[in-house]
Amino acid sequence: MPTITAKIQIYVSDNQAESLKITTKAYRKACNWLSKHVFETKNLNQVNL
Repeated sequence: MPTITAKIQIYVSDNQAESLKITTKAYRKACNWLSKHVFETKNLNQVNL
């Protein structure tokens, strides 16, 4: 199945932009933690993660 990619632009208020910034920062922090954990433990089992 082919992958379809769309480039979009969203318009948000200043308050929404700040909330989005906080959310993406938390997401990035969680991804980095998980990446480090997997690298250290070599555990790729989704249930154990």
